[in-house]
Amino acid sequence: DLDLFNELNSKEDGYQFESEILLKKINIKSKIKSVQISTIYNDSKSHINNFIDTYKFIKLILRNILW
Repeated sequence: DLDLFNELNSKEDGYQFESEILLKKINIKSKIKSVQISTIYNDSKSHINNFIDTYKFIKLILRNILW
């Protein structure tokens, strides 16, 4: 049901967006299913910044645990 996504009030827009959705849906006890999606990199360089993105994931998790 796509209506669930209209009420997200997402704060994340990078790699953490998917994790934020999962955390919010788990908190309201939504049913979550997985869908296999092929990933195609085409020899592209990764844009993940180990320090910054790890910090953002930790901040996201703490925000969902504490608030």
